[in-house]
Amino acid sequence: MSLAAGIAIAASPGFAQDHESPAIDPGAAFEMGNSQTTQALNYCEPEKKRALVLSGGGLKGAFQAGAIYHFIVHRRCDFGEIAGVSVGSLNAVILAQAQRDEDPEASLKNMAGRAEELVDLWHNIRSSKQILKPRWPGWMWALAVRYGLFGAESINTFDPLMHLIQSNVDLDALDRGRPVRVGSVSLWDGTYREVGPGATFPNSDRKYFLQYVYASALIPIVGKMPRIQQSTDDTNVKEWIQFGDGGILNNTPIFNYFKKCEPQDSRGQTEDESPCLAWLRHGTPPPQNVQQLFVVVTSPFTKHMDHYPVEPKLLTRGSKQVTDGRKILLRMIDLILETDFREDLTLMLESNAVLAWRRRTYDAATAALAPEQRKAFDLQFAEINRTFPLHSYNEAPDGGPSLPYEAVVVAPEKVYAETFEVDPENIALQLHYGCLQADLMMQQDFHMTSMKEKCHERFPLWNSKPVHSMKK
Repeated sequence: MSLAAGIAIAASPGFAQDHESPAIDPGAAFEMGNSQTTQALNYCEPEKKRALVLSGGGLKGAFQAGAIYHFIVHRRCDFGEIAGVSVGSLNAVILAQAQRDEDPEASLKNMAGRAEELVDLWHNIRSSKQILKPRWPGWMWALAVRYGLFGAESINTFDPLMHLIQSNVDLDALDRGRPVRVGSVSLWDGTYREVGPGATFPNSDRKYFLQYVYASALIPIVGKMPRIQQSTDDTNVKEWIQFGDGGILNNTPIFNYFKKCEPQDSRGQTEDESPCLAWLRHGTPPPQNVQQLFVVVTSPFTKHMDHYPVEPKLLTRGSKQVTDGRKILLRMIDLILETDFREDLTLMLESNAVLAWRRRTYDAATAALAPEQRKAFDLQFAEINRTFPLHSYNEAPDGGPSLPYEAVVVAPEKVYAETFEVDPENIALQLHYGCLQADLMMQQDFHMTSMKEKCHERFPLWNSKPVHSMKK
């Protein structure tokens, strides 16, 4: 769910959600593709190119912040690029302001500073008024539902959210920082687009990027979608395109790391002109050469999970039915977004497995070839590979087919949020368990020693006094 949607529904009078969601999957992280992730000695070495991918998740975005902090500060994992959707886009742009540096230690130090900033941002969200303002008080909400809710474009104003974005995102810092892309959906043509701060904007105005970050976190109807001008010549405000939460179509921006291109796209066209890259706004670079993908989602996940039980507090007393309009809207949004991300991750797993199979096939076929035979084989294989539907940005050093990623996912064991209200204790809880689940993944997938004590120290639970930021 988007950040905007979670708070907006919760802000409606009389809404509450049960916090005791059952554990669905006790394993929160897994390994896929090749087996290189088991090499504990080089799990986060600076020489490896590493991307961070952040799903949507609404108020569960604090879970991501805790996991990210553990990767960077406790495990010394740096990230060369970041992609996010919905609340993941907000977390992504905060983190991406870490200045690039050729010196690995300086680069990691800069990233650690931004991880502290991200945690501070979540600790400082203490009221829904920092995100939204309802358009109607409680009694007017009831009238709106009865007499014309769906004649209105939105039920809340999210000016405070835009203010939060503007106050915490420095466009100059992004220019010096890590490549970042945020995903949103055009209501006009239904396409999913990712945009970076260096994209081509009308009048070269970089502030348009902040509108895309805002749109990425905004569910239609719950909030009023921004109208975003697409070109300098596009001066008629009535023709500007509405953009909303990217999670409607792509709640985890992962599959574009697999270059799903049509065969003709690689012939007679430059990369920037290729329809294969239509998901990128012009001027936004595609993913870099990446060996590792760290994916952080905010809801439980296993490959074969196909259910998403309704929260008991949504039900009318004594029934299995949801009859409150606000709760129906919440359930609908949850079903759309919280099941969509599962398809994203399942497709990622299967795509990575196909790439691993292709590489094994290639290696087996070339193992016994003489040099002159190898050259002829590579020419034939390249032609076949041209029509292969999947590729990665993990390029093979020997010039062979692209490789599978060393990819891991951090997901919660259960929904840790007590409610969808903005609650400092709830945020502290999510930071705590985000850190612990990232630590669990490092143990299971990289065979590293547990560092859970650091999670307990940095992110104490409930009414314990939070540890102050380590920033100077």
